[in-house]
Amino acid sequence: GKLVFESYVRDAADRDRHGHLQSVTKSINSLVSGIMFSEGYFDSLDQKLFDLIPDKFPNDEQKKQITLRQLLTMRTGIDFNNDVFSMEIYVGKPDDPIKYILDKSSFATPGEEFFYQDCNPHLISYTIGALTGKTLEEWTVERLFTPLGITNYHWGSDPGGTTMGAHGLHITPRDMAKLGQLVLNNGNWDGVQLVDSTWIAASTQFQTDMGDWGDDNGWDYGYYWWLIREWNAFSAWGHGGNFILVVPDQDLVFVLSSLPDTNDELVGTTLDRLQDLIRPLIENN
Repeated sequence: GKLVFESYVRDAADRDRHGHLQSVTKSINSLVSGIMFSEGYFDSLDQKLFDLIPDKFPNDEQKKQITLRQLLTMRTGIDFNNDVFSMEIYVGKPDDPIKYILDKSSFATPGEEFFYQDCNPHLISYTIGALTGKTLEEWTVERLFTPLGITNYHWGSDPGGTTMGAHGLHITPRDMAKLGQLVLNNGNWDGVQLVDSTWIAASTQFQTDMGDWGDDNGWDYGYYWWLIREWNAFSAWGHGGNFILVVPDQDLVFVLSSLPDTNDELVGTTLDRLQDLIRPLIENN
């Protein structure tokens, strides 16, 4: 609840400039999904996506088995790699982006294999809009940003008007910290429960095994949150060095915001490198 330290290495004015969070956006999507679930817009996380947006599906019985839980845990089996997702959706501008995603071939049976993808949270974003008549952005502003006092933001949409569910959100570092504090507080802000505490608990606990990738780094995956086993911590993680890392045992929220045009492998802006960077802070506290 207190700002302990902050530093802006390029320009002190960056404190008040919003930056692109990249895939940290996914974790904000998770928070709003929890609000939708708590308010009964979703019957169950095992509800089939086909039952919610049947007009977007091809005649593919396997795809019709995809559930909300599989979307939230990156296990849909849709063959749509992140390397081409943005180019095909935001540059190629298909007439119906959601149908375009669901028309992709499958590489696995739904629920069978973890594969980190932008298409899954984007399908969640569309579904929220289709069920409620409000976009993911509108819900976020109403239920999260306004209570938290977040006004300096930008959030892009696809050519069909669906809020980018996987990335595209720009906010300031201090506002990133507010969102981290909200999750640390189990969804409560100034005495008001903005997100149900049971959803916060579920989304930041083990929900899926990432296989060798997770085991090699000591990570698991919740609902669009990365879990760090050794610290009992969890993090939102965006490409190029963007993080909201929460360590409940130490009542700590750590935020890192970076320029969006960095290469994770070249510069070392991945979660394991962040852990190395802040390890003395965590382990010597």
